[in-house]
Amino acid sequence: MTFRGFPAVIGLLAVMLAGPVQAQFMALPLDPRFTREPAIDRDLIERPIMEPYRWPPGDGRPIRCSIRREVVADYLPGFSNRRFEEPVAPLREYELGFERVGDPATSDRIEAFMRFRFERLSDGKPLHVERPLVDFDGGNGMTSDWPATPIDTEGFSGARIAVNDMQEAEFQRFFGKIAAKLSVAMTLPERGEDRVYWLAFDVSTLERMQAHTVVRKKLADCMCAFGNDDISRALREYCGQE
Repeated sequence: MTFRGFPAVIGLLAVMLAGPVQAQFMALPLDPRFTREPAIDRDLIERPIMEPYRWPPGDGRPIRCSIRREVVADYLPGFSNRRFEEPVAPLREYELGFERVGDPATSDRIEAFMRFRFERLSDGKPLHVERPLVDFDGGNGMTSDWPATPIDTEGFSGARIAVNDMQEAEFQRFFGKIAAKLSVAMTLPERGEDRVYWLAFDVSTLERMQAHTVVRKKLADCMCAFGNDDISRALREYCGQE
């Protein structure tokens, strides 16, 4: 497995700095849903990230490495003082990460994924998510179209892509941001509406910044354990690659 258009390896820590993008790549044109912010931009209260999700737990070869968060409150756009919560179909939970698919004993295929669980309050049923797209910050978005996924048994839907179909720089950006801050646009076809959410690990204080660093390191440890050469090389500063 090799990253698409594999460029020269770029230092991961530089990629994840909060300043200007260090890893340059040709992103897809910015989706028009992002240009409608703040008209459809929503605010969330989320439960804190305590630990990256790793399955199975322990130090063995994992199947999944991700950040999974519950949403306490999903606020309507345009109300910065958090006065009005979504009255029909709030976002309840989301997960962003990487998963080994195929035969657990032999597969080396890794997919990146994002999935979201919306709940229709009238009957508790999940709502389908279409065309979720990431804009990391400042118009530096994804380089690939991610195939959509249907609603699963937990009520999540979203999109996923094989890691080898991503450019390495996009892989690094996605990894570096899923525990920090990224903007996701999506469409709820049953509601006939678009939404944009900022999914953000709050790093406004030194203590929280340190917590973010720990979470990111644990997520990287999980991914290094995949035993995938390309991932280990891309995360070489975590995985002990020279």
